[in-house]
Amino acid sequence: MTVALAFICIGGRLAAAAPETELADPSCTTVRRADIVSAARADLVRRARLPAKSGFAKEDSSSASLGLQRDAASGYSHLFLHGSAGQVLRVDSSPSLDPNGWQTMLTLNLLSTGSDWLDASAASAPSRFYRLSELEGNAAFDFADNFLLLDQQGKAHELYYPTNLSAVVVLAAGDSLSGLGAWLTALQPLAQAYAASPVQFWALLSDPTADRTNIAALAQSLGINATILSDPQGLGVRALRLSHAGEIAVVQPPAFTVAYRGQLPDGSGAAGQSNYLTTALNGVIQNQSYAFLRTPLSGPALTASTAGTPNYAQDVAPIFHDHCAICHRPGDVAPFALTNYLVAALWAPSMKDALLSNTMPPWHVDPDYGTFTNSLALPAAAKATLLRWIDAGAPRGDGPDPLADLPPPPSYRAWPPDLGPPDAIVSPGLQQVKAVGTEAYRYIFVQTPNTSNVWLRAAVVLPSAPQVVHHYLVWSGRVGNQGVPGFSTYQSSLAGYVPGEAPYVYPSDSGYYLTNSSWITFNLHYTPNGVATNDTPTLALWYWKSKPPKAFHNDSLNNIFFSIAPGDPESQVVANWTLPSAIRLERLNPHMHLRGKYVRYDVVYPDGTQETLLSVPDYNFKWQTGYQLAQPKILPAGARLMVSGAFDNSPENIYNPDPTARVTWGDQTSSEMFACFFDYVQ
Repeated sequence: MTVALAFICIGGRLAAAAPETELADPSCTTVRRADIVSAARADLVRRARLPAKSGFAKEDSSSASLGLQRDAASGYSHLFLHGSAGQVLRVDSSPSLDPNGWQTMLTLNLLSTGSDWLDASAASAPSRFYRLSELEGNAAFDFADNFLLLDQQGKAHELYYPTNLSAVVVLAAGDSLSGLGAWLTALQPLAQAYAASPVQFWALLSDPTADRTNIAALAQSLGINATILSDPQGLGVRALRLSHAGEIAVVQPPAFTVAYRGQLPDGSGAAGQSNYLTTALNGVIQNQSYAFLRTPLSGPALTASTAGTPNYAQDVAPIFHDHCAICHRPGDVAPFALTNYLVAALWAPSMKDALLSNTMPPWHVDPDYGTFTNSLALPAAAKATLLRWIDAGAPRGDGPDPLADLPPPPSYRAWPPDLGPPDAIVSPGLQQVKAVGTEAYRYIFVQTPNTSNVWLRAAVVLPSAPQVVHHYLVWSGRVGNQGVPGFSTYQSSLAGYVPGEAPYVYPSDSGYYLTNSSWITFNLHYTPNGVATNDTPTLALWYWKSKPPKAFHNDSLNNIFFSIAPGDPESQVVANWTLPSAIRLERLNPHMHLRGKYVRYDVVYPDGTQETLLSVPDYNFKWQTGYQLAQPKILPAGARLMVSGAFDNSPENIYNPDPTARVTWGDQTSSEMFACFFDYVQ
């Protein structure tokens, strides 16, 4: 990047500025959307350095220059920019020579040897300073970070997902629901004009007090069918580096560059509201060059863009300790242990992507439905704190290092201490997991350890090598795959394990009946991680001294008859069960494979009313979470438990094994499942 080519001022003197620097980001070995986008960006920058007749590539370069003339009648500053065709230039402006007062006003790609601009804001300023920079390499591109947010209908939208589009146009709709209508009204004509184009339009509302019902009602009252993303803490705003209400960003896949950013025209035809936005959008769609990449902003500043930098010791480290170190500890499932500041700073760029894309913490529930005792959700304010700290460069600051000084939280890989010592221990023995490839489901049969019939008050199974475990299920009986290729045999389980989840204990008034003549089946599913590994599952059992008041049950609602068409981005599926007698619902655990898109549990009561118990709008196969209801739900006889979901068999699903395949039920992750478990007592 070349800086300080020219400085021009009105009513003041010149001042120099220091060159900007860029930091390298460490990367995680797990393939993520961010990895794919990074590769596309590297290719984009490489191609921009090659000789070309259009785009960002430069012809024989000459020094760029900035000329200035003040229009006496209007008071506007008339800027004249000169250089070589293909040069990318940036103009910063400031009302003073304060080093912190400079703001980017324009970025443009010279299509010829010159261009000009009228700065209307200079008319009301006593002085205005300008400086010119030439941008090269990565600096010539405005790269957007990924983010995932829910719209007013509870549907998940991830910025890096729609690689099949020409552009995603994102509007910062302000910090207040009261102003949303005006911004949607201004955006609507643009969205309608491009309705037939491969473009999506999103609006970000950063109002922490607005609920989705009110947002949806407002859009409906205006007759506007828009995608409005709830962004209460400004996560999407930060990812796109939006700073003003009404700012609009045209994001271009597959590198997800911000091809244009500027103020959304309000339709008034006021000065400075030329059609730079539509010119840029047409250029993106038609793959043609256009001049202005960034134009001035005039809307009010967004709260998220003005928040300060948190202190590591006081604000940041406690969040890591309380919400992350339970898994990010030595020898556990996470790829790094948060043991001190240096580790946190090293992994900060990867953590930023995980936070914005909602892959970490592994809790994918729509917060509008239900509360759960085992929630791993990171409060929105805490997530915003971490992101502000990372964006500031992860500064150490003053104070102690709580990550180094405090003991780690209690491990999930230990028997629950309040249960006391187990009454029995059962293991299927050492399991060898290969380094690469796939592992078939294992069904290992072990004789029950109890010499008489017992009621279990708890059953907990844990691995010795959680890094290769996808899940365990343990059930009573000697029941494995019944010989149907690709099909699993699922039974009512008495215990289970998934990485990153605390051991589940039966409700305190219930138990599971286990006879002394039973066998126990260990259903083991391993996922090789590149290193040959040995694992020893261990099942601990605790007995009731007498029969408990209620019996614990685990059951599932399955749909095994689906057929997913090749390329289908949303193949919907449902399963229902009408209760013959009343139950108390305790826990919900949906299970799909790599094409799982979303899933929801609803109950329809005998009087026809419907209640959503759980919604997982961004299902993630890597995390087989069971959701424990904070308030168990009494379902009467005649109620209908209904589970609905969808599969994504499109190429945009980067985890999709084969988008050209027709997919049906099967064991391996190359096939699919729709098995929605639920625990209840009766």
